Amino acid sequence: MKKRLEVEQHIKQIIRDQIAVNPIMSIRKIQTALFDGGFKTYQDKLLDWYYVAKLVRKIQNENIATLKFQDKAARLVILREKYRVISEKLFKVLFYDTMQSDPLIPVPTYQEQIAAANMIMRWELAVFYAEMDAGVFNKDVQDSEAQLRNRPLPPEIRESIHRAMTNWGLIPREENNEKIVSNGLK
Repeated sequence: MKKRLEVEQHIKQIIRDQIAVNPIMSIRKIQTALFDGGFKTYQDKLLDWYYVAKLVRKIQNENIATLKFQDKAARLVILREKYRVISEKLFKVLFYDTMQSDPLIPVPTYQEQIAAANMIMRWELAVFYAEMDAGVFNKDVQDSEAQLRNRPLPPEIRESIHRAMTNWGLIPREENNEKIVSNGLK
């Protein structure tokens, strides 16, 4: 029986979670995990072994296909987004005293706060090294046009800017009669 796309996506997500925990998990164990998650046949039995195996193969092929066509920048964006989500949770543990928290959440121990700080630092270093490997910091200063600052303007451009500012009323008209020196000072 064909499943709706939303249901199949939900089943695939459960399978992905199971494979993430144990990559060599058998199809039978995945079947029981799906059964425990509420996915069963109308006769209250496990989903068909061949159907679950087909979904596992589909997931593996999708993962391979996305990795083949994914470039460094896209992968780095995914890594940074994961870092953002994880660091938010870790900062809540680390700064539990200063942040307002839910009274139902247990107070983290000092050891847990140190472990959270250690993990934040490790994630930060991992993202930094990934950015270095991707070449984010390899900018040649000489080639970048945005880095060309403090360079004197050519006299034609400087004169046209001076005329525009005079026309807008930013420079009084009587100063316009004076000659502009090449460095822009009078």
